Amino acid sequence: MYEKIYGLSCIENHVLAILRQRGEDISWTYYDSAVPLYQLYNEMVRNGVKQESFNSVKRVHDTLRKMGIISLKRIEPLNIMDTARVINSCRDNEYILIRVSSEFAQKVLHTRERQPDHYVLAKAADDGWTVSIDIPPYVIAITEEQFCTVFDGDCFVLTVNRQIDTADTRSLWCKRTHKPEKHRRTYFTQDDLFGIEEPKIRLRDMACVYALLRRRMAEYYGRYVNTEFFNRLLPEIERTRDAFAAHSKQKNTPVGKYAELLRELSNIDAFLINTLNKRLENVK
Repeated sequence: MYEKIYGLSCIENHVLAILRQRGEDISWTYYDSAVPLYQLYNEMVRNGVKQESFNSVKRVHDTLRKMGIISLKRIEPLNIMDTARVINSCRDNEYILIRVSSEFAQKVLHTRERQPDHYVLAKAADDGWTVSIDIPPYVIAITEEQFCTVFDGDCFVLTVNRQIDTADTRSLWCKRTHKPEKHRRTYFTQDDLFGIEEPKIRLRDMACVYALLRRRMAEYYGRYVNTEFFNRLLPEIERTRDAFAAHSKQKNTPVGKYAELLRELSNIDAFLINTLNKRLENVK
């Protein structure tokens, strides 16, 4: 259900997976993913913005809610029985996302401590409920007794109101704030990392978001032009991302190594953006 879903949060992942399961082409929702590398660097590395607080890209569910395609209502606080009734009374176009306890999140989902609230998709089943988890993607069955250890007090009711239509896709193209043709080349040196607190963690997180956004760009711009060249560049981007992640676990990695990886990412990005812009020249 969650394969090739590129959300920036658990709520986004669930919304995207639900819409795709209902037959929607979710690539349109990635319309504003072309955030420049230099902007990501400034926000996430220099300013220390974390992924959960990164707001340069509007969340998919916020965009779809404003367009009237979905409704997303938070209900709190709820006890176990009230929540069970909400789940069991769902209509065909309604879905319940429940917030899970920190204990469940850490022991079952293996999230890091102090990670923001995490939500799972809950559905009624014969002997209780099932919960669908986005990362790692799997489904588990829970009984009424187990529900008490999973649920943590509030939920979202997601209602799908209508399908995405042609007028919506045209509107999304016009609403782009991050456009590939406005990108400028970024050059990194070792000095750019001077004075940054915990650079290895910030660079790791930035590289993760960057790779995800470029995956989204391949999906969205693939609706307009041939984006097969992304298939060669994305593995290179993800190898660089993985290198940042590996170094984040090591001690005493030279600053020069991080600068080298940044330059590699910049070179890949420059080629990717230039190639995409050439193919977009006749698209309006």
